[in-house]
Amino acid sequence: MHNKLLLEVKGLSGKKLAIELSPNEFYQSQVEEKYRICIVTNALTSPTFNIFRFEVETNKWTSENGHTLLLEKVIGARLKLD
Repeated sequence: MHNKLLLEVKGLSGKKLAIELSPNEFYQSQVEEKYRICIVTNALTSPTFNIFRFEVETNKWTSENGHTLLLEKVIGARLKLD
């Protein structure tokens, strides 16, 4: 049996815990049970790791130490010269 953990790592220079996911990262986070998001704050000076998993029962991202991420869906667009 093959067990795999899918870990998306996001590094931040400050201590504010806020990230953006690409459309593919967001999709994978919703369909893969073993998907985790690791957010590293103060990455350049004193790194702190926060690992979150999606809880289907509560429909929330939570960490082992009880933090909960708020999810805000956004719509984007790409503009370019033709």
